[in-house]
Amino acid sequence: MIRALALAALALALLACGQKGPLKLPDPPRPAAPAS
Repeated sequence: MIRALALAALALALLACGQKGPLKLPDPPRPAAPAS
């Protein structure tokens, strides 16, 4: 369940970034989330 929520949040973040940039995801300027 937590993983699903984390994936959903990550997907929303990626979509938000995609709105102002190309669909291709460039190298993130900063770590979006710590790998846990």
